Amino acid sequence: MAAEQKIKSSPTLRRNRNFRLLFSAQIISLLGSGVTTVGLALFAYQLTGGASATAVIGNALTLRILAFLLFSQPAGVIADRISKKRILIAADLIRFGRIVSVVVHFQTEPLPWFHQFCADTVNFVPWQLDA
Repeated sequence: MAAEQKIKSSPTLRRNRNFRLLFSAQIISLLGSGVTTVGLALFAYQLTGGASATAVIGNALTLRILAFLLFSQPAGVIADRISKKRILIAADLIRFGRIVSVVVHFQTEPLPWFHQFCADTVNFVPWQLDA
């Protein structure tokens, strides 16, 4: 009976400030990742002139799956041994740095397709850590 009272009196997640902050940060991060994915597809279309954009996007998605297969298990082990807060912060900082590097590189010279594929893979690895 005491356990039922404790459950009924506990605050909902909507009232938990830490949960709201984490949830908001994750929504912003996922929106940024989604916009990046759309931007990468548009970039591939622009880079290839539309002729082989499907192949370029297919290769990028293949590398994303390969990154998942290679890094998901080690990421799980690391995530179990390190503070979750530090992992979330580090993963978002790595993704941010990756996006900034692509923008800076693109402003100085045309971005090679291989750099873009590597950047997409680097973007995916931190996501595995905070999943």
